[in-house]
Amino acid sequence: MYSFGDARLGRWASNDSALGTVVHLHSGAHRFDEPPVIGVDAWLPADQFGELLAAMGPSSGLDVRSPALGEPVRCLLFPNPMLVQQMSGFAAAKKRRILQSASPAKLAIDVAANGIRVFDHSSNTLIGSAGLEQLTAEPATYQYRRWGWYGLPSAGQILERAGTQYLSVTPEMVVRLPGMEELTIACRDVAGVSEFRQRFSWRGPVQQRVNHPADFAVSAADWLVLVEKFGLTPRLEIHG
Repeated sequence: MYSFGDARLGRWASNDSALGTVVHLHSGAHRFDEPPVIGVDAWLPADQFGELLAAMGPSSGLDVRSPALGEPVRCLLFPNPMLVQQMSGFAAAKKRRILQSASPAKLAIDVAANGIRVFDHSSNTLIGSAGLEQLTAEPATYQYRRWGWYGLPSAGQILERAGTQYLSVTPEMVVRLPGMEELTIACRDVAGVSEFRQRFSWRGPVQQRVNHPADFAVSAADWLVLVEKFGLTPRLEIHG
């Protein structure tokens, strides 16, 4: 038995909601999860997670609520860790810097009923804004591919490269606003806890971005908000 009164909210993954939100449930010395959370014991779709929070109610003491009517939803954009795949094997220091900088969000998008506003997350400085009729969003898919070999590859090297290329496949979107450079946004989220399959993919033909990953990545929840706002929901496949 787990008491709602002992429940706490936390983050799933080490970089500010890169994958989602976690509820910690406690029963004496027995815990359903332990912070910091990189992996979780159980996984729920966003709608069912919301139902769980609603069922727990005010007795849990959790400070969580849905946005008020007319209140914009803020989506956080983090540096995309997949950018390290663009770098050579000799750029170890640069790779470390990118992975370390992936923790704080760089940009924030406020999604309102009639459009979006883009901010620098650290200073909250407005960078750009657009009404829905002014912006475009195009679905895309990223994949890492490496060409050629140095010498004769072993069977293990061939399998490792094939696995890396398969696991790199990521849904992305290319967003264009007046007066701003295009925003490329990715979402890496698996279908469940233990499956090596992306939770999201696109239906039909899309732009293929080979060895050119998106600049930013968002959580699954923020991804769904952006997909809906940009009119891409009919193109989205959700697995698991």
